[in-house]
Amino acid sequence: MSADGPAEKEAQNKPIQTKEEAKVNDEFLQRQIKVNGESNTELPALIVGNEPQVTEMMHQMTHQKVVADEKWGAIEMTPDNIAALKKHVMENDFKSEAFFLEILDRWESGNFDKVDKDHNALWRAQEGTIGIAYDLMTE
Repeated sequence: MSADGPAEKEAQNKPIQTKEEAKVNDEFLQRQIKVNGESNTELPALIVGNEPQVTEMMHQMTHQKVVADEKWGAIEMTPDNIAALKKHVMENDFKSEAFFLEILDRWESGNFDKVDKDHNALWRAQEGTIGIAYDLMTE
């Protein structure tokens, strides 16, 4: 007679995933990894006074952390990229400076709990119509 612990009982109660369900799940995960357009590890050259460029770069940085049906372009969200964008924002007189800094400060401290909401706010600022984020990626 074996004594099953809570983990064993939970595993026994989980429904078995069919091959079709596993395929759908795998396809979903692959779509989240795929980014249409360019993927960059570093920021492109920053243009003085170009606020839409900052919006676009921050938007692309969110793509590695959000679930969305479509993602176009990606820039790796590294501490160096975050710091460079923050410095650029502080050196320019952007209308959206407070908005940008609120997000960049959070990211700089390692807080990505709202990155899906950040994505959608940046996406709306760009008048996005395809690719709203509806969840956070898991690590």
